[in-house]
Parts: sequence; structure tokens; C-alpha cells
Amino acid sequence: MKKLIAFILTLALATTLFATLTSCGSDGSKDTTVKYTWDITEADGEVTLNGYTVSDRAKDLIADKKYKELAEGFTANNTDGITYDENSVKKVTIPGNVTKIAANAIDSLSFIEELVVGENVKEIELGAFSNLSSLKKITVPFVGSQKGAPDATNDMKGAANEKKLFGYIFGTASTSSLTSCTQTYNDGASENTATYYIPTTLETVVVTGNIAASEKTIKVNKNEDGEYILPAEGEEGEFEITVKSYADCAVQPYAFYGITTVKTVYLKGNDIFANTFNGCTALKNVYVDGEKVTVGKSAFNGCTALKNVTTDEKVGFKGIAVIGESAFSGCTTLGVSNEFVLGKLDLTDCEKIGKNAFNGCTGLVNVNLGANIVLENDAEEKAFNGCTGIIAVRVGETVVIDKDHKMEKGSKLAKIFSACADALYKDAEKADEV
Repeated sequence: MKKLIAFILTLALATTLFATLTSCGSDGSKDTTVKYTWDITEADGEVTLNGYTVSDRAKDLIADKKYKELAEGFTANNTDGITYDENSVKKVTIPGNVTKIAANAIDSLSFIEELVVGENVKEIELGAFSNLSSLKKITVPFVGSQKGAPDATNDMKGAANEKKLFGYIFGTASTSSLTSCTQTYNDGASENTATYYIPTTLETVVVTGNIAASEKTIKVNKNEDGEYILPAEGEEGEFEITVKSYADCAVQPYAFYGITTVKTVYLKGNDIFANTFNGCTALKNVYVDGEKVTVGKSAFNGCTALKNVTTDEKVGFKGIAVIGESAFSGCTTLGVSNEFVLGKLDLTDCEKIGKNAFNGCTGLVNVNLGANIVLENDAEEKAFNGCTGIIAVRVGETVVIDKDHKMEKGSKLAKIFSACADALYKDAEKADEV
């Protein structure tokens, strides 16, 4: 009997010890240090960021929004010499030696509000920044997977590629904290679209790379409609033509097409290409570090919240020299701002305005054109078609609307202000009576 009792006690003790050891093993596997880790590999001269992770204890603090403790832990336990506070801890800067960022490298980290990608990065894979549910601002050296990705040949059939789109780096994985954005990347055909999921909180984008196109000669074929198309891979084209090349360009045509969360964008260069911001309904301001900027065809078409595109944040439309066809069509808020005179659009730096450039911009009240603009040649027909709110127009210092807010139908301006308010016009034969 005593042996049986001894055996039972021994068995119970062993069971308790095993449970204790198992428990200790479980606790020991959890990282209680508040830290982050960069997973970086180097091969063949390429430095790849494979992942950015935080410890288990850091995840707990993030879930509880205890950013002060998170900052203290990151400062104490990481060796990169960065001191964080409860605000700066929400900003993540990619290490300067990184040249490539892998897919899902920075994924599902809800504390990140600002992300900075340096100039040394040459490639960003699909979904590299997936499900960053609190991201408010991102700085990148280019839009899409890389500069000139692909080296698109204008809008030619066969040249389309989703890798040049802004949404590419955020990927196709969906969660409730992300906004679905369907982007077009060529001529708008159904097969030329891609849907990405952008942080709903993302409002500001800074692109540090330069925007500039060049020219190149390529060989192409023609389809049955007589349109030039790129030859199939491995084939040589029959016709030689010169096209635009975006081989070293940070932002290509269609880059932001259909992005509906971003409100402010900073760019560098003298060009905003065709359809770059088409359908960006939340976009308010675009600031361009450049001079004599050319805005391409339909570049801001349908940007219903847009207020300003300028080289000077304090001045409306400063430095905008050429405005292409339908560039601002449907921008119904254009000119309406707390920062500028209500309804005023100052185009005094503009040298050329394309057809339907401001079609349907119903928020415009006052328009100032530059004294040097040659209206017969440079201002195309119907440039301000349907701008029903316009009541005053100047060319330089000259008021070209009379005291009753009327314009002669036969005037040089009549063709570009067609379909504006009826009160804008008067019969030419009655001109002497005013």
C-alpha cells in the first residue's frame, strides 16, 4: 500500500513538474523586450529589405495605443541611435543602404503613420506596404515598382503595365481599414485596370524623384484599325516611330489614376503627364518643385475637390505654363478656397490653354489670363466650356468683361468661353450702346 501511495505521489510530482516546465517554455518563447527588427539581406550588390517586425511586447503596446512606452522601448533596445517620443515613434524610415523592398516587407503594423523610402531604393515589390491601416503620409523616390517601370511608350496599345501605378506598392489584399481603388493604366479598357487597397487614412504623398520624359525610336506594327501597336515578345516591328520614353521618370501617365484617399501631393519636375491624377476625387493640392510646368491631357479630369496646382504653395496656379486638352475638366471646386479669393483662377503664368481645359469648372467666378497669351493661336475653342459661374475676366490689366458682366460674341475671347452663363455675352451690334 505504501509503495502504491509513493508511486501515485511520484507520478503527480512528475506531472506537475512537466506542466511547470511546459509553462515556462511557453513564457520563455514570448519576446518581452520592446524592440523592432530589420530583416535585411545582401547579395550581388543588392541590399533587400525582407521584413520589418516588432516584438510581442511591442505588439501589445501598439494594440493598447501606449505609444510613449513603445517609444521608450524602441529607444532603449535598438542600436541604431534613434531617440523616439510618442509622436516620432509613428514614423518609420527605411535604412539608407536598402536598394530593394520585398513583397509584404512592412505589413499590418497599425502604429505607422508616416513612412519614408530613401533615394537608394530602386525597386519596390507588389504589396510591400500591405495593410498599414494608420498610414497618413508616405515619401517615395518614384511611383510604382521602379522608375520607368515599364518604359511605357506613351499610351500605345500593348504598352500598358500596372507596375507604374501608385497602388502597386500597397497590394491587392483587402481589409476593412483600406479603401478599394481601381486604377486604369492605359486607354481605359477593362483589361487595363488593377484594383489595389490603399490605407483610408493616407492623405499626403511626397515623390522625391524627378519627372521628365525623353524620346526614343522603336519599331512597331499596325493593327486592323491602323493603330500602332507593340510587336509580340521576340518579334520585330515593321514601322519605325519616335515616342516618349519614361525610362528614368519618377511619375508616369496614369500613376495616381483613381486614387480616392490622397489629398496632397508633392512632385519634382516640369511635367504632369496625361491622366496622372484622373479621377482623384479627394485631391485638393498639388505642389510642384519646378518651373514652366506643362499639364497634360486629362491630367486632373474629374478631380472634384481640387483647389490648386502650383509651384508656390502660397500662390494659386503659379508657374503653370501649358495646360492640355481637358486637363481640369470637371474640377468643380477649382478656384474656391479659403486661402485665395473666392472663385478666382489666376492663370497669368499660362502661355497656352487646350481645348476643354476647364470644361464644367462651375466654381470659377473670376479668371485672370496673362497679358502675353495670344488668344487666337494659343487659347483653344471651348477652353472654359460650361463654366457657368464666371462673371469677370481679365487679360493682364485689361478688363474684358463690361460693367454688366457681358462680353461681345465676336470678341477674341468668345470662342474659349462658350457655354458659360448667358449673361456673359451681348450682341455685337449693340456694343456701341454700352
